[in-house]
Amino acid sequence: MLIAGIYKFQKKYASASYYLNLLKLYYPDNIDSYYELSKIYIEENKPAKAIKNLKEVVVLNPYFKESYFQLAAIYTVIGKEKQALNILKRYLKYNPHSNFALYQSGLINYAVKNYKLSRKYFFRLLHSISIGKNNLRNNSYFFIGASYYFQNNYPESIKYLSMVKYGQHYVDSRFQEIEIYLALNNKAQNHKYNININYIINELINNKKLEKNLKVYYFSAISLMEIKQYMEAKNVLNKGLEYFPKNTALLYQLGSDYHFLHNNKKSLQIMNSVLEINPMSADALNFKGYYLAAHKKNIIKAKKLIKKALSIKPDSPYIIDSMGFVYLRLKEYKKALLYFKRALKKLKNSSVVLRHTGMDYLMLKNYGKAKKYLKLSEKIKKSNETLKYLKKLNNLIKNN
Repeated sequence: MLIAGIYKFQKKYASASYYLNLLKLYYPDNIDSYYELSKIYIEENKPAKAIKNLKEVVVLNPYFKESYFQLAAIYTVIGKEKQALNILKRYLKYNPHSNFALYQSGLINYAVKNYKLSRKYFFRLLHSISIGKNNLRNNSYFFIGASYYFQNNYPESIKYLSMVKYGQHYVDSRFQEIEIYLALNNKAQNHKYNININYIINELINNKKLEKNLKVYYFSAISLMEIKQYMEAKNVLNKGLEYFPKNTALLYQLGSDYHFLHNNKKSLQIMNSVLEINPMSADALNFKGYYLAAHKKNIIKAKKLIKKALSIKPDSPYIIDSMGFVYLRLKEYKKALLYFKRALKKLKNSSVVLRHTGMDYLMLKNYGKAKKYLKLSEKIKKSNETLKYLKKLNNLIKNN
């Protein structure tokens, strides 16, 4: 064991394995040789051999918890979650109150979307947690709440998310709550839950312990923009930029916010600042390019900017849509349609992409499809621009 340990320390794994296998040969009941071999095989990325030795440890000593946990970890990493859960279930027979086994079982079931069983383990964990284990308690409440969210049980989700105290998952829980209130707003087609959203955001922004938490400013601003409170979003972003003056994510959102505040000059100025810090910011390149195309400022420059953005993020449906819009402006309608169709595969419910597609079909004089896409766009989100094109389309159909 000593010789094997020295070789392992020197990362001479073949030599270490040789002596550990000798130990297994002469002392087959010694679990240390199997366990140490499994760790070497993990280092060498040989999961099958590691699993074989860990299973032998479990046979020799069913109470050796590290072997169960290592097995579960390996199975999870290689995508065999079912085997991982079986191993943890087996260990829980020997130690039904193991916090680690209960937590991992809940987490793996959550990851594979078996939410009901996931909650079962987290509830068991909550019953076995001793006083003071606040992180484990927070984690349990968070995953229970999140699991209810994914099953669209919003009341139960909010109930458990609101139980998460300051610490681990606190910020995530608050934003998960906001996401629920946004969904409820959309469902009711009103702003009934804005008061709840504002309350949570104020609670986060005014928490001194979170004043240097980037996530708080970024997601608070996005949430406020979602409910069209653009001035409030601007204030939050400016407060965040006091702590993170060169953060391109905050700057980009501020630029977007000024766009909704109809201050395009300020919006472009901020996007240029983003590109000074990071010339490869695909989102800023796309924003600037689309602005130039939409306002017919400089279509050639717009194409160049969006082409560069697309080279950085080739699968972004937003940038693909922008490139389609550029070709629409260049009157290359068939080429534009190819981009719009690509964008629709990922953004089939985007009122903007649907409108662009309808506009393109209108230019191609395919009035049937133009009407279909423009009406779909209008159904998802009412827009004066969409109504303008629908009116133009109806006049053309009438005159023909």
